[in-house]
Amino acid sequence: MVKFLFRIPIFPILVETDSRVIGICNSKEFARLVKKKKFKSDDIYTVIDSTGEGWSYVTDHDVISPFVLHKRWFKKEIIEFFNAPLIKMGIDNIYVSKSLSAKKVSIIIEEIVLLSKQIEKEIKKS
Repeated sequence: MVKFLFRIPIFPILVETDSRVIGICNSKEFARLVKKKKFKSDDIYTVIDSTGEGWSYVTDHDVISPFVLHKRWFKKEIIEFFNAPLIKMGIDNIYVSKSLSAKKVSIIIEEIVLLSKQIEKEIKKS
């Protein structure tokens, strides 16, 4: 079971994996992701919570920690973080938002999580 160091990130969260960024709605869902062994190539992966705060997932200790170098993520950075692996994979279904200034970070994260789940279903079908 995944542990949290000092405090818990505000869900939903975006989690970097070996292949792409995945949206997670709760800690149980994150535990299922860990069981699928999506974390093999690195020791530390980036996590962003719904407030735009940066976290790290440390695989050796199976813990999500608030100690990171990139603490505050801006809206455009979050979108690029999510889209970059998809573009590398040749997936056209990327997150595009009009008028970022009118949206809260939490809304952008929620929309990205929904898109992530939709992409996951499409990947499973093919």
